[in-house]
Amino acid sequence: MNVMGKRRWAWGILVMAVVYFMAVYILPGLVDSSDGQAPSNAHARRSEQCTEPLQVQVEHGEHRGHPWRVVAGIENDHDCSAWFLKFNFLPQDRTAGSWEGGWEIASGGHLPDSATISAQDEATGGDRVISGVVGWRVKTIVFITKSGDRFAVHPKAPEATLRKRFGWLNNLRYFLRFYPVGDPVKVARLLDSRGETIGNFPCRLGEIEGRMSL
Repeated sequence: MNVMGKRRWAWGILVMAVVYFMAVYILPGLVDSSDGQAPSNAHARRSEQCTEPLQVQVEHGEHRGHPWRVVAGIENDHDCSAWFLKFNFLPQDRTAGSWEGGWEIASGGHLPDSATISAQDEATGGDRVISGVVGWRVKTIVFITKSGDRFAVHPKAPEATLRKRFGWLNNLRYFLRFYPVGDPVKVARLLDSRGETIGNFPCRLGEIEGRMSL
């Protein structure tokens, strides 16, 4: 084979290698992008959305001449790969009965569909108060006390204007209920819109904890 023939052979091999490289590594990426599927590293960057710490008053009122408030907040968790959703319950706007719960959510997201309940039952002044957050599916909570008495609570969603402005307030409901002192809650039964039981959650040392985060 002469020198010219060898060069042509070498160029042929090079062209075939380039074509193979494009077919295996370049074209699939272009096709994925054209289908609206971003590369995985770009998706990861989009999921890591930092947010400024923020608090908003969800609701307020008065009980026995004392103000009460429910405040929600959001802040970054670690490296912005997730957010931390917080609810602060202030019955009678003082320490007794007040508590704060916090749950990890996806950055830019909200509580998952699987969320159930996180609540606290404490004495405050001349009453007991039970307050907390439940998932969107929960329409009614039947509280069963130690003596066997029952009372129902219908958790509320934050106002539509708040949910529209702050997406992290979606997919949840909250409640704050005063009831007579002396007969604390033993079990919380969660019901959906059809009245079917989602689950029964015991109250231990004043705390009711179900699944909230992913």
